[in-house]
Amino acid sequence: MPTSPAATGLAPSAAPGPDELARTRSRPRDGAALLLAVAFVALALLVGFRAESGTTWDVDERVYHDTLESMHAGQGPYEALRDALIEKEGAPPSNPRAYRPPTLWYIQATVPVDALRWAVAAPFTVMLWAAWRIGRPHGPWGGPISVGLVGFWIIGASPLLYLHHEVWGAPLLMAGLAVVDRRPRLAAVLLGAATAVRELFASAFAVGLVLHRRSRTWWAVAAALAVGAAVHLIVASRYLDPDGVQPALAWDGLQLNSIAPAGSASGVAVGIIGGALGLAGAAILARRGSDSGRIALVHAALGLLVSITVGREYWGLAWGPAIACYAPVAIEAGAARTRRGAPRPA
Repeated sequence: MPTSPAATGLAPSAAPGPDELARTRSRPRDGAALLLAVAFVALALLVGFRAESGTTWDVDERVYHDTLESMHAGQGPYEALRDALIEKEGAPPSNPRAYRPPTLWYIQATVPVDALRWAVAAPFTVMLWAAWRIGRPHGPWGGPISVGLVGFWIIGASPLLYLHHEVWGAPLLMAGLAVVDRRPRLAAVLLGAATAVRELFASAFAVGLVLHRRSRTWWAVAAALAVGAAVHLIVASRYLDPDGVQPALAWDGLQLNSIAPAGSASGVAVGIIGGALGLAGAAILARRGSDSGRIALVHAALGLLVSITVGREYWGLAWGPAIACYAPVAIEAGAARTRRGAPRPA
């Protein structure tokens, strides 16, 4: 005799309703973001180790490598960098701008120089985490899109720029942008740390200081940065030679490669598209009152202007990955306008 499902206590599974389907479609694709992040870090390390096995060196990378080798031999960061610059230029520097803040030197010197090819996975990972955190609220694919765009930047930096201060300061900047709307005091420390690594990040901290000018934490970090900068300039001046050399910051044509993670056509396309969408997305958040959007927008606009006029190509790392994270905001806003403009079904 047939038995009904009700008699057995086994009701047929109900088909998902429209609300459940909508929730499923709008759920953040965190798994895809994680897989992308792992793939990009692994690929960046692979590209870096392949470059290490070759004979091509970026001139500044060689300087930084020699500086760290000398620090392991017992020299201080200023003396070690001066000797490395003499090896590169044939004369000591004449301007304190040649000396990077020693913050990163002391950190990197705790690791064997050859192991830094592995250690760079740490800043790369933080950059991708911050990208996911910034993009995730803006559409189900917001996190993976941000991770993907930043992933191209870390691959471009891995072969010849892995020792550059911009690579190690960028994760602090991006982490600060990721938390500033909810934890502004933590953001003050992170953006201040980025500035202590490389002065190119100072504009982001300055904007945050203006926005949080009533915060004691922000002013305490600002005071620490001012003292550190004064000490740095005093010490660096002791290792200058008036008859030395210092490459000038001057107009030498548009440095368009600074807006892209790589000089190839695909790299430039990713840089232009991601940067344009990111600027638009940051502007949208800024209009909504987001401090993250305001800081990113001003910092990227200033960084873009300086990088393509009187800067160096690698300066793009100080703002390019950070602004690319906001591309999903513009994509989400564009999709919303499209939906509003579409004719309603009869």
